[in-house]
Amino acid sequence: DLTPYIHVPVRLSDLVTLLLGRIPLQAFDRAWLFPGKTDLVRTSRNFSSQIQEIGFDREGKVRTLSLFDGENLLYRIDYKAYTSLSGHAFPTRMTLSTGKGTHLDLALDTVRPGSPVKESVFRLTEPGL
Repeated sequence: DLTPYIHVPVRLSDLVTLLLGRIPLQAFDRAWLFPGKTDLVRTSRNFSSQIQEIGFDREGKVRTLSLFDGENLLYRIDYKAYTSLSGHAFPTRMTLSTGKGTHLDLALDTVRPGSPVKESVFRLTEPGL
């Protein structure tokens, strides 16, 4: 949980997923649409109060991803820009926000798909080591 650092309750794994150009979808057991709203999908796990809501644009790209605990918004990601790389839409500008007004803007200026990444880049260590 990165809440103490960026004040948005997103997990480190979700942030890494965003930086890899992927949508941080949570595992789910059921999904549903609302009548007349084909651009909005909600998902949830059995026995969980958390609901994930995914909003799509007319081209089928994810425009919003929200995570709720009951009716309370935990966080929302607004995808503001995509870049086409090797035939895939790669999110390059996004805003993570809470229902309390806190937000974090992410912009990826340079994207190099397939670049080698050292394992040590993603190694987490205990404080003071």
